[in-house]
Amino acid sequence: MIGAALQQLGVWKKSGLDIHVSVNVSPNHIQHGRFIADLEAALAADTALSPQQLELEVLESSAVEDIVGAGEVLGECHRRLGIRFSLDDFGTGYSSLTHMRKLDVAAVKIDRSFVANMIDDPDDYTIVAGVIGLSKAFQREVIAEGVETIDHGLLLMNIGCELAQGYGIARPMPADALPRWLADYVAPAAWQKRARQTLSPQQAQIQLLTIESMHWLQRLEACLDSADQTPPHWPIMQAEKCHCGRWILHARQENTFAPDWLAQLEQRHRELHRVGNQLMQLHQGGNAGAARAGLNRLQAAYGSITETLAQAG
Repeated sequence: MIGAALQQLGVWKKSGLDIHVSVNVSPNHIQHGRFIADLEAALAADTALSPQQLELEVLESSAVEDIVGAGEVLGECHRRLGIRFSLDDFGTGYSSLTHMRKLDVAAVKIDRSFVANMIDDPDDYTIVAGVIGLSKAFQREVIAEGVETIDHGLLLMNIGCELAQGYGIARPMPADALPRWLADYVAPAAWQKRARQTLSPQQAQIQLLTIESMHWLQRLEACLDSADQTPPHWPIMQAEKCHCGRWILHARQENTFAPDWLAQLEQRHRELHRVGNQLMQLHQGGNAGAARAGLNRLQAAYGSITETLAQAG
């Protein structure tokens, strides 16, 4: 696979595309006695390519039996060959913090299972934010996997992650389609706008909360519209457990927003959940028509939330 990647790099380079490519490797592969020699031979096969154009991704979800030995191999590859390593699927492995500390990696890639659910699941959001902070503390580049929507990208930008991969950017494509895609790609307007903005920490938090609240509403509306025979996947319906409820508690502890404003937000947030739970109970009780008829009340309660968020200051 490494040989194939280097061969493709050569093809791209001859066509005027000078980029780097990443290849996944397992810890067992890295710890094989001939790994460095074989890698060096593969790189020497095409003298027109720079070793810095190859990046190897270590699968963090696999066990590293000899982490000290693996760390020495990575360090030697970097010193001798200039190869850059990243830690893939971070957060799903056997000893993530040890890997962060012991392995000589330039970048950490947050596993898609956390990123995909971070808008709906406060725990996954907390994990993503924690990995971003941890990576910066260890002076590692951080890349989010599984970015599938514009809102995923906005949330990540607001918490300090500006590098990503996923269907929200592009789907897999043949190698010969890549040059045209690179030439034509334009980032979503919302990402460009956010990149130009300088938000205070409070403004960034409000933007995050606005996105998360909108997704909560859309998820609930989709559940209320679902057919009776299809078990819907409800959003978090406990007011204290959802993104907004947990955020209000945290904001009150930090004392960064006016207490009166927070009290108003909490009151309107609880009303939104009260209405939402009533409609969910109607739907679960077999009265889906009455539940859908109450959507206007749900939207009115949500409107009061957005009005309050717009008044933050």
